[in-house]
Amino acid sequence: MVEGKLYCYGKEDGNKGIEATYILNGNILQVNIAGSNHWTDYLKCLRVWPRIQDRGLKYHKYFYEEGKNLSLYLINHLKLELAKRNIIVKVEGFSLGGSLAKSMYLQWPRVKNVISINAPKIGNKLITQRLKSPNVKIYGHKNDLIHRFPFFYAKESVISYGDAKVPFWKAHNIRPITPNS
Repeated sequence: MVEGKLYCYGKEDGNKGIEATYILNGNILQVNIAGSNHWTDYLKCLRVWPRIQDRGLKYHKYFYEEGKNLSLYLINHLKLELAKRNIIVKVEGFSLGGSLAKSMYLQWPRVKNVISINAPKIGNKLITQRLKSPNVKIYGHKNDLIHRFPFFYAKESVISYGDAKVPFWKAHNIRPITPNS
């Protein structure tokens, strides 16, 4: 078993970066990506222009780049294990981490399962069509606003959960009970 923690970026703004943990157990690599941990993350998530186009998919630039960086970090860090075995990658993310999980699924063919919780949308209609898969679960609390942003991006198929009486400012941090939780 190989375990690790990584920070995908973290520069002059004092942000320690996107925090992810991973466990490689047999042929399964489980990656868990945390949500935003610094005010600069929110600014980067809100900046919806410019978009990046890759194979017809139009991505939110930040989610595309950081999803790719995270995938490349894991590929480089686990190069020997990936070369020896047919490893399946499962990714779970909350909020910002959920958007990165969706981005990794679309960019890295080894990612076979995704659970995204209360995460912003990541792009155009073609992206949402590709995310409609039995292997991708996108959860959103009934009163959470974050999984509805940016409003003008294509609507994703969201599995709704939670008590509708919870105020929207509390709903974001309430997580569903998922098979991998």
